[in-house]
Amino acid sequence: MPADEKHLLNEFSLKLFAAAYREGENNLLSPLSLLLVLALAANGAAGRSRQEFEALTGLPREALNLLLQKTEAALPENEKIRLSSSASLWLNERFKPKPEFLEKNRSYYDAEIFSVPLSEESLEAMNAWVREKSGGRIREITEQLGRAWCMSLLNVLTFKAEWLRPYSEHKVEEAIFRAEDGSKKTVEMMKSRETLLFLQVAGARGFVLPYADTRYGFAALLPPEGMPPEDLLKALDASLFHEMLEKAAYKPVLSGLPKFDFKADLELKDAVRKLGLKSVFDPEKADFREMGDFSSEENLYISKLRQKSYISVGEQGTEAGAASLAEIAFRSALMPEAEEIILDRPFLFFILDLENALPLFIGTFEEPS
Repeated sequence: MPADEKHLLNEFSLKLFAAAYREGENNLLSPLSLLLVLALAANGAAGRSRQEFEALTGLPREALNLLLQKTEAALPENEKIRLSSSASLWLNERFKPKPEFLEKNRSYYDAEIFSVPLSEESLEAMNAWVREKSGGRIREITEQLGRAWCMSLLNVLTFKAEWLRPYSEHKVEEAIFRAEDGSKKTVEMMKSRETLLFLQVAGARGFVLPYADTRYGFAALLPPEGMPPEDLLKALDASLFHEMLEKAAYKPVLSGLPKFDFKADLELKDAVRKLGLKSVFDPEKADFREMGDFSSEENLYISKLRQKSYISVGEQGTEAGAASLAEIAFRSALMPEAEEIILDRPFLFFILDLENALPLFIGTFEEPS
């Protein structure tokens, strides 16, 4: 991936996570999954709305389509690691889409396209598609289709990978995790002493645990004592992130990683508004005339932008996934000495495409469940 495009995507990813961050709780977000679903919508945008979509990443629409197409084409799938992406468009059967809109999303993202009635059966079919693509880990992405529903744009991104060196039973021991509020909980801490990529940035120290396909790794950053993850996030921009990975060097590291498993459910309209994408959520100002034929009274806008995600980190590896939804509605109802890094207090983590320095998932672990 070219350096300038990598920088733009990292800038989007970090800013999005910072805007969506919830203090004092576990956070998880897939910037890539959300960007893939926003790209589906952008292919139907015009005027000011298209300009805002393009400003979101700094890339023209076609350039973003090509970049994401190449990214998806390079996703690995073998016995040790699997990273897959699926897309679909669910259209109200009474809506007349423009062929160009459908063809772009079919050709760039291999999107499945369904024309369905506004009904409970259609809602269940949509949620069943998400369940299938997420391997049953995400049961549903939406609870209802309102009378003004026009279409739902979906992406499901799943990741499953084994560690390059899985943890044996004797390397897992009980340890105390100290939450930001001072409370303490017992966790199962996976420990190892090995040569790892050592990370330093903004006073934080961390490491990268490689997966079996060493292009991918789990990176963890432990803020300085007394600094919450939120403050580290504020200090971390795309340039610093790139510099951190560029300067990363292999060192002996005594690492401790707690086993954890949690889910997240985020409504992301406010977070994306903070990044400048605003008109698309306004029933009066949104411009999706390239999606299909509708009257000015009906006008289309994004009524819901949601992502559900999960992550499980254990002795053998990592499983993570995200389902992202952009729901389009009518305005009117129609239808050396080892560096010791023990993650025993809140920390920031990433699942990385190390070859492209691209975060697939970003999260914070702050409260053992």
